[in-house]
Amino acid sequence: MVVIVTLSGAFLAKEVEKVVKPKGIKVHLFEFRGGRRESDGELVSLMERELGVAGVKVEKISYQQDPLTMLRYVQRCHWFVASRFHSSVFAYLAQVPQIIIPYHQKLVDFAFDIGLEVGMVPLERPGWPEVFRNKLLSMISEPERFTARVPITWACESAKQNFEFLEMSIR
Repeated sequence: MVVIVTLSGAFLAKEVEKVVKPKGIKVHLFEFRGGRRESDGELVSLMERELGVAGVKVEKISYQQDPLTMLRYVQRCHWFVASRFHSSVFAYLAQVPQIIIPYHQKLVDFAFDIGLEVGMVPLERPGWPEVFRNKLLSMISEPERFTARVPITWACESAKQNFEFLEMSIR
């Protein structure tokens, strides 16, 4: 299963279709942000429509307030395409190979922090459709290349040290 998280609609659906339809891969679309502010709902629905019309098998995973529920859904994935920071973090925690579409510098930083520079696809660069398509094909055939190289235990320890430093700084 390939997962596309809140990507910018129809133009990307076409690229996903080119890769997954011939392989018969089902796409799970995650809504990682619910509510009224910055909801993913419309974009996920647009991707669901576009892929469905093209004959791609699609399932929408609606926003869940419980992060563990969402993490369990992500853990079922074979591959992941993330365009939201938290979706990329969830894929990392689930140890799912991923491509990251960095809409913001924090996603670029995160990709470098976890050793996944190869997984980035900046959409603002010319030729991104071919780059995205090729990376998606590569991730499907060579998932180990798109799995974070930094162990989760190291990331947790690093985060703990940051919190300890902040606590000491506040005192």
